[in-house]
Amino acid sequence: MFSRTKLMSALGIAALALAACSSPSQAPASAPSPEVTSTSASPSPTPSSTSVSPTPSPTPSVQATSEAPRPEPTSASPSPEPTTAAPADQAVAAPGTNCGSVSHSSSGTQGDVYVSGGQVSCSEALAVVNAYLPKIVENIAYSRDAVAEGIMGGYRCGLNRGYAGAATQLSGQQALCQNDANGAYIEVRMPGERVLPGYVVNIQKHLIPDYSQNSRSGLSVAFSIPSQKIDCKGTLEAGGISCRVFLANGKLTIVGIGKSGPISTYDFFDGAVGPVTAPSVDVGTVITALGVSCKPTDAQTLYCVNATHSVTLSPNGIVQD
Repeated sequence: MFSRTKLMSALGIAALALAACSSPSQAPASAPSPEVTSTSASPSPTPSSTSVSPTPSPTPSVQATSEAPRPEPTSASPSPEPTTAAPADQAVAAPGTNCGSVSHSSSGTQGDVYVSGGQVSCSEALAVVNAYLPKIVENIAYSRDAVAEGIMGGYRCGLNRGYAGAATQLSGQQALCQNDANGAYIEVRMPGERVLPGYVVNIQKHLIPDYSQNSRSGLSVAFSIPSQKIDCKGTLEAGGISCRVFLANGKLTIVGIGKSGPISTYDFFDGAVGPVTAPSVDVGTVITALGVSCKPTDAQTLYCVNATHSVTLSPNGIVQD
């Protein structure tokens, strides 16, 4: 009995020891539970920071969306450039501005558009000419100069077809559009000319009937400077202009200016010389004919250019640039 009792107590002690052993083993099992809790708590800040980062990420994307208009101006920054260029086209063009070329196959018109006077922009000048060109063919049936009225409300345009086209070939002016309201003087000129800047003369005043042997077309271009110390004349046959320069020393020098190439000079020894009778060009006003463009810079000085060279003529001498 005693031994059985001892045995039972020993078994009880072993059971207690076993329970004691098993309870520490469960303590680590329950420990993960707080760790899991702390782990689930630590993710919660992490997600919160993670969820905050998505929040900024939408925020930039929202800002990018709201700022899409800003990039648009940036992407549309080319648009301001044309917009900036457009006002320039809308600005009044300085006299002698070449606004660009035009071409119209039906009428056979091709050339450069010049604003040669008046309060008119390049965009308006080109619009006027492009509105007129289609009317040439239909109007030429009624007028050899294909005159059209009321272009863009107030312009009158026509061709320069006098003397069977010799007027155009001499002057280089194919068509002319004018408007009394703004003083516009818009020329369609032969392509490839070198034209001096400035107001231009009415070329019709300088196209002179000429039935001499030097002008088989029956027409020549003639002009002088205000002091009448220089006068010039050109014919289609000559292919350029020839100027007489009355020098201060009493001599007379002839200056030949072609459409391009060097300018020639030689003294005149043929005796008596006729007076200057050609119409005068005002100081600062440009006359262009036969590929030569000239402008009196003062009452006694004439400056001329062709496609490649330039020259200054005066009673004091001739200087090539």
